[in-house]
Amino acid sequence: MRNPINKLTLVLLLSTVLSGGVSNGETPVVTEARPALSEDGREILYLSSEQRNHIRTQMRSFLTGVQGLTEAIAYEDREAIAEIAAGLGPHGMQGQGGGMRHGSGEGMRLGEGDGQHGGHAPGEGRGQGMGHGQNRGMGNGGGMGLMRDLPDEFFGFGRPLHQNFKAIADMAETADIKEIQTAFADNLNNCVACHNTFTARDK
Repeated sequence: MRNPINKLTLVLLLSTVLSGGVSNGETPVVTEARPALSEDGREILYLSSEQRNHIRTQMRSFLTGVQGLTEAIAYEDREAIAEIAAGLGPHGMQGQGGGMRHGSGEGMRLGEGDGQHGGHAPGEGRGQGMGHGQNRGMGNGGGMGLMRDLPDEFFGFGRPLHQNFKAIADMAETADIKEIQTAFADNLNNCVACHNTFTARDK
């Protein structure tokens, strides 16, 4: 005859194991599943605070470059177009580029000057032009694991974005300004698509 006590003991033991119970009386830890999508339907990227701050810094620097390039195109300053677009390209943005260069010279400068546009006019002004600044670019995350934690689709927007800026830099000297402006506008669709696809939250 089977012992009912042993059977009951086995059932209780299995129930304890499956429910995550512990023998020392500690309360089991219940981990709530994190949502994959935000309220507006975008994919959530869970990043550390350090990673998010790094990306925010890069985005602000990138936006500065976009503003500078918009202004350079408006003034048809081909030298500044080439310089800024190259700084937003794949080589200029790897941790060393895309930032502000503190220097002087001709071209679009966001510094001092006596032109009609507060130092923004071509060839007049001196100071902060877009160039190869220190640690301001859209790089690989400085070893913070962004290549590991971000999906391939994220980089699928970023890589062509920077490659297209290099192409704009290459066409700056001879292409029609309208053609340059069109290429610039088309390239920003990568930014729009990326922000429409992803949002970030702390881990």
